[in-house]
Amino acid sequence: MNLSFAVLLSFLCTAPASGRRLSREHLSKSAKSPDSSPDSGEGARSFGVLETSSISGTYAMVLETGANVVSALGVVDYDGDGHLSGSIRFNEVDEDNSPERLLTTRDITGTYSLESPGLGDQTFFLDGNPDLAVPAGLLVTKAEGTNVHSLDGNFLFPSYTVPGALVRFTMTQRVSNFHTNSLNGNYAFQIVGGANMGYGSGFINFDGVEGAGTFTGRLLGNAPEDEHERLLFETALTGTYEVEHHGFTTMQITFVDFPDFPVFPSTALIVHANGSQGLSLRG
Repeated sequence: MNLSFAVLLSFLCTAPASGRRLSREHLSKSAKSPDSSPDSGEGARSFGVLETSSISGTYAMVLETGANVVSALGVVDYDGDGHLSGSIRFNEVDEDNSPERLLTTRDITGTYSLESPGLGDQTFFLDGNPDLAVPAGLLVTKAEGTNVHSLDGNFLFPSYTVPGALVRFTMTQRVSNFHTNSLNGNYAFQIVGGANMGYGSGFINFDGVEGAGTFTGRLLGNAPEDEHERLLFETALTGTYEVEHHGFTTMQITFVDFPDFPVFPSTALIVHANGSQGLSLRG
C-alpha cells in the first residue's frame, strides 16, 4: 500500500438510527426535523424572509481546498447582529518538512450579512488582525422559518496553499455542549485519501465512556499498490477518542491486521447533532 502522508486522509462518520428498521413515514417525519438526521439540506430553502439576524448561534465549519490537500474544522458563533467569533483548526502540508502535515489553530473574529432569499457575505479576521481579512460569499442551503440551519460558502480569492484553487466551506448549526459520551454506538465510516487515491468504508463502535473513550470497528479498503494495481484489504480497527466541549474530537486509530502500520492520530469535529448526541463527524 502506497499512500503518501503528504495527502490528507479525510473521513466521515455517521450514526444510523439505532439499528432499527425505519418506515417511509418515519423517514419523512425525520427529514422535517433539523436535528434528526445529518442530510445536506440541498434545496431545503425557507419561504420566510431571511436577514442577518437569521444566522444566529453556534455553527460547525468544514473547509476544504484542492484534492484533500488542505482541510480545516472550526466552530463559529454568530451573534445575530452581524458579528462573529470562533476558532479554526487547519491541517495542511508543511512546506518546510514535506511530506509532514502542519496543524495550526487560528482564532477568528469578523462580520457578516444576509439578504433574502439567502445570499450573503462574511469576512474573517485571522487572530483578530484586520490586515488578515478573508472575505467570503454565503448561500443558505437549509432554513426553517427565518432560522438558518446550514450554509455553503467560498472564499473570494484563491487558496494560498494550492495556487488558483477554490476554497469552499459549509456551516451547520448545532449546540456546543459536547463530551466524550456524545459519541456512543455504531457509526458508518468512510475515509478518502487524495483525489480518489485511496478509499475505505466500514463502521466504528464508540463505547460512550466519559473521559478517554475507546472504540472498535472494521474497515474495507481500496488503496494503490503501485501505478498499475490496486490493493483491496480488510482490517479490524481499535483506538481511543476524546471529545472537547465544542465538538472537536481527537482519535488514535490502529489498523489491527497491519501491525507494521503506525497509529493514525486524527482530528474530527461533530457537525450534526441531536442536542448533545453527535450524529456525524468530519475529520
